[in-house]
Amino acid sequence: MNGDLANEGRYLHRALFGSEAPEEVVERYVRAHDVLPAACAEGARNILDRIVSNRLDPEAIEYVLRLRKRNPVLTQKLQVLFYLVEVRSAYYARFVNERPGTVRALCGMFAGLLFSAGKFVKGSYLVRRYGLG
Repeated sequence: MNGDLANEGRYLHRALFGSEAPEEVVERYVRAHDVLPAACAEGARNILDRIVSNRLDPEAIEYVLRLRKRNPVLTQKLQVLFYLVEVRSAYYARFVNERPGTVRALCGMFAGLLFSAGKFVKGSYLVRRYGLG
């Protein structure tokens, strides 16, 4: 297994889900790069190496790069990771809400708006500070 990609997959999983990645997810993350040649390009490698080595927030950086329509590789890598975990029962509650509640939903939308604004500010700073965009 490619060590750099495995470490990258583990780091991204930990940053997004707050837990260690199951080994099967890491293996499949590495294998997914066989069909994502752009994700292994030199520019992409440099961005991901800086994110992992400096322990930066990949979600905030991806948000800014996606909105600025720059280098979609980080977006692709996060999508692959989400694709790999969303089918696992341990992640079910992260992707599906089974409890109805209009007030809770509206509060969640407002909190999400604030959270997104914070991620954008943080991501803008990180992209500028580490020359990622």
